[in-house]
Amino acid sequence: MAFRAVQSRFELAHARYGPTWWVGACVLVRVLLIYAVVLGLTYSALRIFPVGFIPNQDKGDLIANVQLPDSSSWIR
Repeated sequence: MAFRAVQSRFELAHARYGPTWWVGACVLVRVLLIYAVVLGLTYSALRIFPVGFIPNQDKGDLIANVQLPDSSSWIR
């Protein structure tokens, strides 16, 4: 009985929204529009913000600091 109810609702929806090619076309247009907006925002952000991630003052030095917990020793 439940299968027939689901099947009848599916057939009703299919009859009402039969030609579904336009749904795919609308989704495609919406996705392409969002993609174009993201590309535009990326382009404008790259024009506004500096392009270098490493400042000119960088000398290439790397400093590391290791600190043991209180009352511990390096020597076993």
